[in-house]
Amino acid sequence: MAGICFPPSTEPSHSLDSHTSDINGLTFSKHVMASCAGDKTVRLWSFPGFAEMTPLSPLSGHSLYVNSCAFNPAGTLLASCSTDGKLILWNLNTGQQEAVLEHPSKGGIRVCKFSPNGFYLVSGSDDETLCIWESTSLDLIRCLQGHTTFVVTCAFSPDSKLLVSGCNTGKLRVWDMFQNLGRGLLKDFEAHDLDMMGCDFWSNISTENNHTKYLLATCGQDALLKLWEIVSADMTSVQVNNKFVLTGHKAPVSVCCFAHHKNLLASGSFDKTIRLWDPVCDMLCFFFG
Repeated sequence: MAGICFPPSTEPSHSLDSHTSDINGLTFSKHVMASCAGDKTVRLWSFPGFAEMTPLSPLSGHSLYVNSCAFNPAGTLLASCSTDGKLILWNLNTGQQEAVLEHPSKGGIRVCKFSPNGFYLVSGSDDETLCIWESTSLDLIRCLQGHTTFVVTCAFSPDSKLLVSGCNTGKLRVWDMFQNLGRGLLKDFEAHDLDMMGCDFWSNISTENNHTKYLLATCGQDALLKLWEIVSADMTSVQVNNKFVLTGHKAPVSVCCFAHHKNLLASGSFDKTIRLWDPVCDMLCFFFG
C-alpha cells in the first residue's frame, strides 16, 4: 500500500468509569462490550454507543476479583472467571447463570476464552495449567502444562489453529490447536519486561508464500500495549516479531481486545479507565504494505 501511515492516536474516543476497582477483562460481541473488574462484577455496554445495559448489568455472582470474560461466537453466552476458582457461564437473554465450572485443582482462574470455531472454551489458572473444555457439553478434554507460574491470559487465532497463553513473568507460549491439540510450538517468549496481563488476535489473516501472518495485541504490568506479528509456515513452529508499542495508560494495562467488525482495539487499566484505539492504518500497512 502506497503512502504514509501515522501511529495510532494516544487519545481515547470514549472513557467509561462505572467500575469501582481495577478493570481486568474486556470482550466484544457484535452489539455488546463486556467488562469485568476487581469490584466482583461484570458489566455490559451497548456497542457502539457504550451505554450500560441495565437492568441486565451488572452481573453479580463471583465472590472475589473477576479476572476475565469472553463471549461465545454466537454472542448468546458470556463466560467469566474469578480468583474464587469459578468459571461462570451467563445467559445474555436473562442474565442468569447457565453453568459453573472449576479446574481440577480448584485454583483461582485468571482467564477464559472461546475458540472462534465454537468448539472449545479454554481457561487458565493459578495452578499453571490451561484447561480445554468442549463448549457444548462442557466436558473437560485436556489440561495443558508447561508454564511455571500463574497463567494470566490466552487468545485463539481467528482461524482457531493457534492458542497463545501468557504468564505473570511476561512470557508467552504458542500452542497448536489444529493438527495436534495442545502441542507446544513456542516456549517462554518474552513479550513484556514485567507481568504479561492480556492478549488478543486481530481477525484479519494474511497468507503469502505458504506463510500465514497473524496480528496479536498484548498488554502488561509495564503500562504498555504492544502489537506483534506471528508468522507460521506449517504449524510445526512460529516466529514472533514486535511491530508497534502503544503508550498512554498511567498504570498497568490489564486487558486488551479487538472489536473485529469495527477495526477497534480496547484496553483496560489499573488507572480505572478503558481506552479505545483506532490503529487501523498501522494494521493495514502491516498486512499490505
